Amino acid sequence: MVLDQFGVDFALVQYSSALKMTLFAGLIAALTNPFSVATDTLSAVGFSWAALVAVAILIGLVESVMPRVRLQTIPRYIFIAVLVSGLALVLSLTQIEGLP
Repeated sequence: MVLDQFGVDFALVQYSSALKMTLFAGLIAALTNPFSVATDTLSAVGFSWAALVAVAILIGLVESVMPRVRLQTIPRYIFIAVLVSGLALVLSLTQIEGLP
C-alpha cells in the first residue's frame, strides 16, 4: 500500500506510477494516430503529443470527479463499460464490407 511507504520507496512508487501512466497514454496515442510516421512525420508527432495531453487532461478530470460519485452508482458505470466493450467486440467481429 502506498500509505505505508516513505522516503526512497515512496519515490519509487510514484515514479513507477508515472511511468505506467505515460506508457499507457503513449499506447493510446499510438493506437489512435491516423498519420504515418514514414510519410507525414510532423503531423504524426503533433498528433501524438496532442493525444498525450488529451489523455492526461481526461485522466485528471476523471480522477477529480470520481471521489464525488456515490458508491451505489459505480456498478452502473461498470455495466455500461461492459456493454460498450461487448458492442465493440461484436462490431469488430462482424466486418463491414468496404472497410479495411
